[in-house]
Amino acid sequence: MTLGGGFHALKKAFMCIDCKTIMDKCINWNGTISESNKKCKYCKSENLVPWDKLCPKCKSEMEREELGFWD
Repeated sequence: MTLGGGFHALKKAFMCIDCKTIMDKCINWNGTISESNKKCKYCKSENLVPWDKLCPKCKSEMEREELGFWD
């Protein structure tokens, strides 16, 4: 994601173990979630794990769809 003026942010999909939702989070260059972004945006839990492409409810395989890019 471009934040304007040449700044970039890396995003990765994570799953909340507590509420079983999948969300994108901004990550640091080393692949960890940034300190200010460690909580689930729905239930505020900090039990986030990288998403393994399985549905958190039924365990069937899911596909990630890119919605678009902007400059």
